[in-house]
Amino acid sequence: MRCSTLAMYQQNVNNISNAMAGVNHSHHQLTEGKKLLTPSDNPANASQALSCMHTLTGIKQYDIAREYASNTLGYEDSALNGMSGLLTNNLIEKIVAAGNGTYSTEKKTILANELQNIRDSLINLANSKNSHGRYIFSGYKTLSQPFSSVEGSYHGGNQAITQWIDDGLEMQISHLGSEIFISEKHGNLFERLSDTVAALKDDAEDARETLSLVLQQMNQSINYSMDSLGKVQTSVGTNLQMLERLGFNSDQNAILVIKNYQENIGSDDKSKIQLHSELFITEQALQSSMLLFKSMKDISLFNMI
Repeated sequence: MRCSTLAMYQQNVNNISNAMAGVNHSHHQLTEGKKLLTPSDNPANASQALSCMHTLTGIKQYDIAREYASNTLGYEDSALNGMSGLLTNNLIEKIVAAGNGTYSTEKKTILANELQNIRDSLINLANSKNSHGRYIFSGYKTLSQPFSSVEGSYHGGNQAITQWIDDGLEMQISHLGSEIFISEKHGNLFERLSDTVAALKDDAEDARETLSLVLQQMNQSINYSMDSLGKVQTSVGTNLQMLERLGFNSDQNAILVIKNYQENIGSDDKSKIQLHSELFITEQALQSSMLLFKSMKDISLFNMI
């Protein structure tokens, strides 16, 4: 009889201990806001949660890469718009005026100075930097100024920057200044501009013939640069749209992965409701075990020990 009573006593002690452990575990889960506290709680769900974390890490890495690409292209787009404005609204008009055979020496000098200012502004734009002080149109040689302010010669890199923006997807995120302003056939736009300025200031007898030839070359160089600039702007615009689209898709994918992760670790709303229910049940079990243990003191079998 004593052994049986002791066994009953020990069983109730074990029940209380287990119930208290259950209550503590439930409280810990609620405090952490999730059901899965250690991998041993649910190895299968823990494995799935870890896989979700790896996926989210990859998503975040490409998000950062796309943000960098977008910023880089944004700076380039701004500079390109400035170049386009100078070429179409200012330079062409001045070159047409330079062909006016009735201009006096004074007017040609004024025009030459205006063209020099346009040239300087174009070179400044071609030598634009990003927020980190890196040159935009030098390719991978981002610390090298692409164009000489005096001669207008190109000193940037010969390879445009590319960036991996998604799985298996690489994008060109910069363009070389030489692509826009230098043609093997039509020469360097900045050098042509310098020649035009010099020709306008030349008072020699054969200056008009020289000016005519220089203006012809200038027009060819302008046409090439405008055509190249248009292609680059189209490429930049297309890439910016692609980055925006990929960013949206990434955000949607991240939402699904996060939802899957929360379900596996039990931190979603449904799991939190279950945690509250489980805590209530474990607390009731603890109270029942304690009441049962207390009642055993009053039974005759227990008093016979």
